[in-house]
Amino acid sequence: MKKLFVTIIALGVGICLNSQITTYSGSYGFSGANMDQTEVQFSLETSYQENENFSQLYRWRYATGQNKGFIFEYNNRAYFSRKRDLENSKWYVQGKIGYGIMKGMPYLPNSVYVYNEALNEREYNTDYVDDSRHFVYNYGLGLGYKFILFDRVTFDFLLGYIKYSTPNFNEKESKYSQFRLDDWNSGIAYPVDFTWSLGFFLD
Repeated sequence: MKKLFVTIIALGVGICLNSQITTYSGSYGFSGANMDQTEVQFSLETSYQENENFSQLYRWRYATGQNKGFIFEYNNRAYFSRKRDLENSKWYVQGKIGYGIMKGMPYLPNSVYVYNEALNEREYNTDYVDDSRHFVYNYGLGLGYKFILFDRVTFDFLLGYIKYSTPNFNEKESKYSQFRLDDWNSGIAYPVDFTWSLGFFLD
């Protein structure tokens, strides 16, 4: 998996040098079932030299919520518009794969509710809940729209499906395993992928 992403980055750098349109964008937003997983994103999009209706987008994400860490995503886009100029907003479909290093937030005793299987009830954690760093990957598919404003500014949003691998939590065999899994699935690994970004392009 690591070799695959190194190869993708190397190919991307070469294509960027021959690209027709380059877009830089960034955003700060929320994700998760309760919109409480915050993160900062920076993206670089380049069109293919042969056809500007197709592009590749590199996205660097820094998550700062319950699960912290860096995620790199490689995306490919296909724009529905047949016009090659930059003055038209466009719908697009996007597929992606990603790879990251994440770590769950630590919790002090008596700070979060966990499920006690022996008593079949929820209670406050009695121990310090820690986590180590772990590698995860994701993939997804979405539909988006890219607005072109003032001939240079872009506003981009996407809604789609995203799937994450499950980390190997420290508490996998402990009474906190279900809590960690719920925390992960309702946070950054929530399957609804909604992203937006504000940026500008160079040609």
